[in-house]
Amino acid sequence: LLKHCADCEMFEFRGEPLLTTIKKNLGPGITVALVNIPLSISLAVASDASPAMGCVTAIWAGSICAFFGGSQFNIVGPTGALSGLLSIASVQHGQDVLPLLAIMSGFLSILVFASNMDKLALFVPSNTMQGFTIAVAIIIACNQINFALGLDKLPRHPSFVDNVVENLNHIQDTEWQAVVMFISFLAGQVTLGKFFPRIPWAVVMSCIGIFLGYLSGTDGIMGYKIRTLDSRYPGLSLSLFDIPSFKPEYFVPQTLYTLTLTSLSITFVAILETLISAKIADRMTKTKFNQRQEVLALSVANVFAGMFGGIPATAALARTALNVKSGATCRVSGIISSISFITLSLIFLPYFKFLPLP
Repeated sequence: LLKHCADCEMFEFRGEPLLTTIKKNLGPGITVALVNIPLSISLAVASDASPAMGCVTAIWAGSICAFFGGSQFNIVGPTGALSGLLSIASVQHGQDVLPLLAIMSGFLSILVFASNMDKLALFVPSNTMQGFTIAVAIIIACNQINFALGLDKLPRHPSFVDNVVENLNHIQDTEWQAVVMFISFLAGQVTLGKFFPRIPWAVVMSCIGIFLGYLSGTDGIMGYKIRTLDSRYPGLSLSLFDIPSFKPEYFVPQTLYTLTLTSLSITFVAILETLISAKIADRMTKTKFNQRQEVLALSVANVFAGMFGGIPATAALARTALNVKSGATCRVSGIISSISFITLSLIFLPYFKFLPLP
């Protein structure tokens, strides 16, 4: 329609015809959306949330920040930086507490914005952030040992160490087929990503995994039935307006105090991660983001994500970098990515039930 609209060249975006801007950012936007779907699902699972909650978060938080954020390139959604905090809260209080934490962290971020405290976030030393990032990666990896070893339905504990010990106590039940699948996909992702970095291998590997999960079906492949998302989250579906209901015990003073402390931690990490991501994007593109606008957009994004059943969100460093490296020139790429994410997830999310857990 835009191609045949005689007046579309009359509209400009940042001094450039709108149609030209859309053409430049169409490829990067779709690329990010394709990568964003499997990552949002996997990071939601790592946070002990449902896959649908991850998609809802990417849609609401990602769209709001794409339209109204202070960065032209940030991609906002579920991230590994928050997965450890969210997993602990989910195990302690149940999965339904995560949307409440998103709302609480959103309002706390508004207070940070109103008091100008966001200016202090970027004074955190870079080596501290590097250590934090490494720690997050270790926690995510260790919390997924049970999937890699094919250990099904082990009890979850609030403590990271207890979860690792639980896995080690059941290591004799390891399924070698799951280990082979895990190693094969990990090696393929790392090796192919090194030699062919321009190809979104997360998408390719997800498609291969879904195909194998589908073939496994009821009879399995060579007698082995692959454990998929459907075995843990049956009836996978997506609703964009699923308003959550919160348990009365969440508002008991002691529990509310605990949740407030968790929300404070989430707020700090979310703001810090978002601002660092925006600064990295600025260095890559020689631009300058509006810090105040970005913090306010993140605040509103988390409130809306929580209101419709999502989890706390922050800017994703890897997806933001992919956005820039794919050729994005402005926020139009993020907007296209959000629209593409909504369309693709509504159509293809039911097929993700075949995605193997290993």
